[in-house]
Amino acid sequence: RYPKRYGAAVCSTGGTIGILIPPSNPMIMYGVVANLSVAGLFMAGVVPGIIMGAALSLQCLITGKIKGHHATGKKFSIIMLLKSIWDGKLALLMPVIVLGSIYSGFATPTEASMLAVVYAFFLGFFLYRKLSLKDVYDCMLKAGMLTGAVLIIMGPAMAFGKLLTMYDIPAQIASYILSIFLNKYIILIVICIFLIFVGTFMETLSTIVLLTPIFMPIMAQIGVDPVHFGILFVVICEIGFLTPPLGVNLYVASAISGVSLEEISKGVIPFILIMCCVVGLLIFFPELSTWGYYLVTSR
Repeated sequence: RYPKRYGAAVCSTGGTIGILIPPSNPMIMYGVVANLSVAGLFMAGVVPGIIMGAALSLQCLITGKIKGHHATGKKFSIIMLLKSIWDGKLALLMPVIVLGSIYSGFATPTEASMLAVVYAFFLGFFLYRKLSLKDVYDCMLKAGMLTGAVLIIMGPAMAFGKLLTMYDIPAQIASYILSIFLNKYIILIVICIFLIFVGTFMETLSTIVLLTPIFMPIMAQIGVDPVHFGILFVVICEIGFLTPPLGVNLYVASAISGVSLEEISKGVIPFILIMCCVVGLLIFFPELSTWGYYLVTSR
């Protein structure tokens, strides 16, 4: 059996990959602020997402072998996998509809999100009959509150970015950084460490909206592709979901599993180290982050 603490740590860590595999709210926000193609950013996140998933899975495999963890229940089989896929076929069509409509040119990302909402409503209300009118109202209320919060953040943040540009502050910061560090990879590592620190106490979307206008000119100054930096930013936001005191996934896993926040925080440390290694890999091999973007946008 897996220890409860380890199981909670695995679940909380696995939940972070969702913002790297499209569709992704942080990528949408970064695309808007950095004026980049959202569809291209979605594609750019695929390879890093697969690498991250493979690295975390390998860590689980090695840990399981060393500590003798064994899963309970039925053994894995292809038939079981195919049956599970078939049972969830309607739900699995959701990302197909979203991404297919975007990449085919049928809809913009905003329109694709509306298609997803309509499709989810149809499944939940008419087909599965698990969605009530009260649930729909609650969803609309939460969506409105989240949208309002994002708009409240974005307004001052965009004005703040314009103000910084007017006074040439990002260029001055870039010049100062370049006077200390001459190697762009060292600069990227320092900035990534800073972002990891910021992610421990700032919410993801707020971090992207506030810091992207500051770092974008610096990236241009040192010759770093904005797509490359965007993927690094999103991966680091993943780490922010696992770092207290504001690690959202830690609180969710603790509430569901009954394991204390302190115990889960200890359990995710090996996974955070693996994620930092993936960040290092992406820093030194930018093509892993950029090829998907230009594959889509160069058409």
